[in-house]
Amino acid sequence: MNTLEKLSKQNKEFDSDTYCCSGTIEASTTAVYSNLTMLKSILNKEVNNGLVLSRPPGHHASFSHSSGFCIHNNITYVANECLKKGLRPVIVDWDIHHGDGTQKDFYDNPQKPIKEITKKVIIPSFDEIQNNPRSRSAKLRIAEKI
Repeated sequence: MNTLEKLSKQNKEFDSDTYCCSGTIEASTTAVYSNLTMLKSILNKEVNNGLVLSRPPGHHASFSHSSGFCIHNNITYVANECLKKGLRPVIVDWDIHHGDGTQKDFYDNPQKPIKEITKKVIIPSFDEIQNNPRSRSAKLRIAEKI
């Protein structure tokens, strides 16, 4: 948290679109703990199911860095807690573009609990670029027209 604390006190950016201010730490950690609290309530059978509305969801952030408007990746914390308890979580990332932070966090995980649904590919995934270099230029041309 040292970097996050330092940047939030200075109202600084992590990158070109991820900004920190005095309320960043409280807001971002509240979002994470809200998700973990909901999971705990479900596992303890206090509720049958739950929904946490927190923004941003965090799919661009990974355990090692904040990025793309996202300070923490809320769902990867929840999924990791599930995995620790022997559960098999599934992450459905329904968005307009690729959740690169979530992919990075689970890339080497044999269970791969991620399912992506993208409306339009604005930012191609790492795998798409790596596996088909020509798809990158086509998708970037599509993004320029949107």
